[in-house]
Amino acid sequence: MSTGPNILFVVTDQQTLKAMSAYGNHCLHTPNMDSIAATGVRFERSYCTSPVCGPARASLVTGRMPHEVGVNVLGDAPDPSVATMGEIFRDAGYETGWTGKWHLPKSYPRGAHDIPGFLNLPMKSVENYALGEYTDDPIADEAVKFLERKHDRPFLLAVALHNPHDICQWIWKEPLSHDDLDRFPPLPSNFESDPAEPQFISDCRRRTYYGNEANGTVHWDNDQWRAYLNAYYRLVEQVDVVVGRILTTLREQGLEQDTMVVFTSDHGEGVAAHRW
Repeated sequence: MSTGPNILFVVTDQQTLKAMSAYGNHCLHTPNMDSIAATGVRFERSYCTSPVCGPARASLVTGRMPHEVGVNVLGDAPDPSVATMGEIFRDAGYETGWTGKWHLPKSYPRGAHDIPGFLNLPMKSVENYALGEYTDDPIADEAVKFLERKHDRPFLLAVALHNPHDICQWIWKEPLSHDDLDRFPPLPSNFESDPAEPQFISDCRRRTYYGNEANGTVHWDNDQWRAYLNAYYRLVEQVDVVVGRILTTLREQGLEQDTMVVFTSDHGEGVAAHRW
């Protein structure tokens, strides 16, 4: 029987490193994420193994580079011979549970054993699985239920939230009016595209498939870019509230002192750098 600490592994989707007020970003307020940073260790010199969801998630759950796991693009399934952290912790005597987005390759598997090494805790049916606006609270509901039940051994609970990924859908909305421009964040110092950027990057800006969001920004003016930043930061604040629900339950159940909380995101976001 393992005597190790409980582990709560919280993952957001498409949240860039500095989209937290703990990193000195005054354009948003993330008190719950900040509370993790304030009482723990921050990894400030780190990198993401892939800017794409599936490959990045494959690395997070295996500790291996995407190509080693066989997940190079969206839609690839991991090599089953490579152990997930769920399998490793389960074999060490942990109770393991996963709730939320999986995306390897299916986003939200429904079967109890569809996620290798974890008991899958699927959320109840929602109106729109493509938006964190609809999925994140139901994901948190399942996490809360897991934390509230009795545990006779240490647990590893993974909670994979969806936002601020909704920014991908926001990009395709009609341009906003700029009546509230004064409250929008400023553009970054590296906003302009590099005139000497590689041809591959220029081609990606015009791509109509597999990550074609840049196509939706071609005719944006500077104010629209600032509106995008504002929308992105509001989505981060939205998921921060959900993170707070989970942390509050951990505290109320008397588990806080015996639980290591790991907070990360699968990958980041362009946040207007070089017009990305």
